[in-house]
Amino acid sequence: MVYNAPITLEATSTSGLPVTFEVAQGPATIEGNILTLTGEEGTVKVKAIQAGDGTQWQPAPTVTRTFYVVDPENYAPEITIRRPYEGTKVYMPDFENPVMIVLSAYIDHANAIKFEQVKCNVDGQELYLKTDYPDNPDNGYWYTTWTPSGEGSYNMTVSITQTGGKVTTASNTFDVTTDYDDMVVSAMNGEMVATTSQFTDHGEYAFPTHVNAFNAINLHYLHNCVNGDCNTYDHISYVRVKNYRGEWVELCRYITPFRKECVDDLDVTDFTSVLQGLVEFEYYSEQYATGQGYNPTAIFEYTKGSPEYPYVDMREIWYGNYAFGDYSDLCPIPTRTVEFDPCVEKANLQITTSGHNWSDTDNGAYNTGNAAEFYHAHHNININGATTYTQDLWETCQPNPAGCINQLGSWTYPRAGWCPGSMTMVWDYSLDDYLADGHADVLYEFDPTYVDQCHPNYPDCVSGQNSCPDCDNSSNPILRVSGKVVTYSHNTDILTEVPELPDVDAEPFNVSITPNPARGQMTITTDYDKGKASVVIINSMGAKVKGFSVDGQRTIDVSDLPSGMYFVHIIGGKVVTRKVMIQN
Repeated sequence: MVYNAPITLEATSTSGLPVTFEVAQGPATIEGNILTLTGEEGTVKVKAIQAGDGTQWQPAPTVTRTFYVVDPENYAPEITIRRPYEGTKVYMPDFENPVMIVLSAYIDHANAIKFEQVKCNVDGQELYLKTDYPDNPDNGYWYTTWTPSGEGSYNMTVSITQTGGKVTTASNTFDVTTDYDDMVVSAMNGEMVATTSQFTDHGEYAFPTHVNAFNAINLHYLHNCVNGDCNTYDHISYVRVKNYRGEWVELCRYITPFRKECVDDLDVTDFTSVLQGLVEFEYYSEQYATGQGYNPTAIFEYTKGSPEYPYVDMREIWYGNYAFGDYSDLCPIPTRTVEFDPCVEKANLQITTSGHNWSDTDNGAYNTGNAAEFYHAHHNININGATTYTQDLWETCQPNPAGCINQLGSWTYPRAGWCPGSMTMVWDYSLDDYLADGHADVLYEFDPTYVDQCHPNYPDCVSGQNSCPDCDNSSNPILRVSGKVVTYSHNTDILTEVPELPDVDAEPFNVSITPNPARGQMTITTDYDKGKASVVIINSMGAKVKGFSVDGQRTIDVSDLPSGMYFVHIIGGKVVTRKVMIQN
């Protein structure tokens, strides 16, 4: 900050000779080792110099450190009042249950400029908002609860006090009513598109703010293709939404059909506390070289009625792609300790799992049992060290569960948790027996009887034997998992007193690929420490072009690959993906 106190600089040299400092650039001065800011904004570069002694020691290379000095008066947050959204209505049958107020706010240099106070005033009632991520500049969601005094129009003003005392405000107007009926809300509307060059798209859509008003929400999902030109193959697609804490949660997962447009329905009532106000959507679909892209529409049908519980919280405790049957890491999903607030009255573990791989059978690269897509697995849900539930991960596809028939390809064959042209299966397991203890240790254990004997980490794998032409080929199975803890209550504490959870989207190990763009060769480096990581390189048409393993670091020849963009999947417990440009 421009008004920071003078800074004491420290540096040492291996020779023991003194180090001096000088300002090479920017709004600062140095006297000795004391750096003083001049009160202006800008980039400061400081040099540390060891000049040698002219006899025994030569001068050391100069070391430069750079930092940016921020004047908080030059910046203001971008505020979006998300709930209740501008000009919309709040639906409630009575005024016994509070609704949530939610806003998002972002500011440049968020690592330095903090929001010291966020509050709102609703027709004279002052409320203070909280955030679960005060130090995360990529997550600026703030929330509180509010109970209206009755029906009518309300004016709300939000004010944010930032570092340095500057105050920024934003206002909106909304209505509260007890007069409502069933309603339909449309989102995505063909506006969010996944193409061969962009798998992911984002949008924002307005939903009703409500409490205790609707007892069911149904998602009617229309899988549309741009100009009716659909992809030849079946691919993973999903929709994620941001909750009031600013966390992404998977709303649904849909496996695209072979060259068709189809529809499916899904009960999303458990998202009742998420699908309110102005909601951020993320749409992802693998869309390779055939077809012009996907642009679905999501229609939400709200049914008027009193739900069993007015408040539902949903926390995603696992999310991503995980290796299946890796001998060195047979249980890659971590145990989560789930904490229950005393107000929780009911709890479920909700799991969506679909099995996939990059099997390259045309080149003779197999894995054991043609897993994970066509392997009938039984996974365990272990709670407090005991196997409590078993998940039978298999779905019959003839008839198609969503009625998506007359496809091309292999759509009729049963699969691990999904069928082309339908939503993936969703399992609910009760956690009610653990509420009294206030917590439970939950582990999702992949089928312990399955080991991929063609995996590079399998000690007895011999290339050319047991249907394993090449143990290093990386045609290894993966499971895509979304695991959520869903809790229910009549008390808003279930939403506002949420125990901290680890970042489920965090990458479990580091990967670097150099150079990028690559010409002729590229080096993959990883700190995965549970054996060899499998590596699969996919081209823009979705075809596997190389498969191998890496143990720490490996340099490979890519001179035989045409220039273009490639996806590199590194499978080590969880899957880490990098994009690489090859220029040959």
